Amino acid sequence: MDEFFDLQDEVVAAIAAQLVPQLDTAAIARHMDHSDNTLKAWALTRRAYTILRSERNNLENLERAIALSEEALSMAPNYADAYSTLARAHSMACFYNETPDPEHSKQRAQQAIAVLRRLAPNEAVTYYAIGQYALATEGSEKAVPPLEEAAKRNPNDVLLLASLGYHMVQIDRVEEGVSKLQRALDLSPHDPGRHRLHFLMAMALLNHNDLEQALMHAKASVELFDQFPAAVALYAGLLFAHGNKEAAKQQLARLRTLNPNMSRELLARRVGYNMGLKIEHEESFNRLLDV
Repeated sequence: MDEFFDLQDEVVAAIAAQLVPQLDTAAIARHMDHSDNTLKAWALTRRAYTILRSERNNLENLERAIALSEEALSMAPNYADAYSTLARAHSMACFYNETPDPEHSKQRAQQAIAVLRRLAPNEAVTYYAIGQYALATEGSEKAVPPLEEAAKRNPNDVLLLASLGYHMVQIDRVEEGVSKLQRALDLSPHDPGRHRLHFLMAMALLNHNDLEQALMHAKASVELFDQFPAAVALYAGLLFAHGNKEAAKQQLARLRTLNPNMSRELLARRVGYNMGLKIEHEESFNRLLDV
C-alpha cells in the first residue's frame, strides 16, 4: 500500500513537471504587461466570470457582466479573457431571452469572438465563447464541438465540463454526456457552485427519461442552494410528475418567493425548451401553477 501511494505521488509529480513549464510559458505570454491596468482588468474579468457562474442570469446581472468586461477591455485592450466573458455574457443574454435587442447582442458576441480568434486562437476561453454563442443561436448540436475543444484545453473547469455533458445528452451522446457530468461532480465535492452541477445532471437525466435519478439530483441541487429558481422549478416539476403534489406545492411556494411574478411563460423559459426539455415532460411544468 505504501508503494502504491509512493507511485501515485511520482505520477502526479511527473505530470506536474510536464505541465508547469507549459502553463508558465502560456501565462507569461498572456500577461507580459504587469501594469496596474492589467491587474485591474484581470480583477474586473474575474468579477464578470463570477456573475456568469451565478444563479441569476437575468438582464441586470448580464448587463453587469458586460459592463465589467468592457471596463476591463478599456484598461487592457488585448485581454483575451475579457473578450471571452463579454462574448459569453451577450450569448447568454440571447439564450435566456434577457436582452432588449437580440440582434445587437448577437453582433457584439460575434465581434468579441472575432477578436478572440486573433488573440487566442487555440485557447479554452475562445472555444468556450464560440460554444456559448453556438448554443444561443443554433442549439446543442453546434455547441458541442467547440465546447469539447474548450474542455480538452481546460479539463478541470467543472461548469464547462457539466455544460458539455448536458448538451451531449441533448444530441443523444447520452453515456458520454452523463460521464462528463459525473466527472464534474467528482472533481468538485466542495465547489460552491455544486448545486448547478446537480441541476444540469437532473436536466440531462430527465431528458433521458430517468425520472428517479433526475429527482434525486434536483433534490440535491435544492438542498445545497434553495435560492436557485431554475432548480426549484425543476424539483417542483419532478415532484409533480411523481404524483407528490403536496411537496410540489411547497417548492412552488418557495419559487414564488424567489420570483413573485412567476408565470407559465417564464417557467417554460427558465426550465423549458431553451434547456432542451423534451416535449413529453412539458405538461408537468406547465401545470405547476395549477397545483
